[in-house]
Amino acid sequence: MLAAHCRLIGKAEQRTVVDQKSYTIGFELRLPASWNGRFLFQGGGGNDGVVRPAVGPQASIDYALNKGFAVVTTDAGHQGTDALFGYDSLARIDHAYRSYDIVATKAKALIKSHYEQAIPSCLILHKQSIRLSQSKHSNELGR
Repeated sequence: MLAAHCRLIGKAEQRTVVDQKSYTIGFELRLPASWNGRFLFQGGGGNDGVVRPAVGPQASIDYALNKGFAVVTTDAGHQGTDALFGYDSLARIDHAYRSYDIVATKAKALIKSHYEQAIPSCLILHKQSIRLSQSKHSNELGR
């Protein structure tokens, strides 16, 4: 069972490439009713390509959302779990790092707007903003 929260589904950077294939950075953000002031960026794992429920399952035995974290996740800028997105150079960049920066920036702005306060800035990675990955071989960075 999930704690009371607001669920937002978003898209950013929509574009169509030469072969008429569409790309967009999809994301889901969940904002708990009882926010603890912290933010978790949940990884997708593998090739990503799917917006998974933003509840923070790998943070502990219980969901991070239930512990008061605002949680966001992304499909890393492409849809589908195959690696065909790799034919598009910008899609490769989105998957490598760009989509995470875009989604983290948008999520923090939405969090600030919703709760009328910013996430405290931090220099130590795991202090206020936490980024966890579901992949053993992930190149996804903490934001």
